Amino acid sequence: MERATEFCEQMDRDMVILGEKNTIAFPLPGNFPAAEVVFAAAQRNKKNLSDADVSRLAKLKKLRDQDVISDEEFQQEKRRALR
Repeated sequence: MERATEFCEQMDRDMVILGEKNTIAFPLPGNFPAAEVVFAAAQRNKKNLSDADVSRLAKLKKLRDQDVISDEEFQQEKRRALR
């Protein structure tokens, strides 16, 4: 989360969390749990994302992860929402 926030701040953008995924590590030495956070770097002073926009993007991300829509379709819809 810190790295994502820093990344967005360096670009003078706001971080919008689209989803997260946690995994539990199999109990072996050196095996650690992992977490993945998917976020968008939204432009500041433009459109503030509504809860509906964030929900829509999260649903689109889930569809992309399930290979129902392509990455290109996801990126196109994300650009529309962030305008």
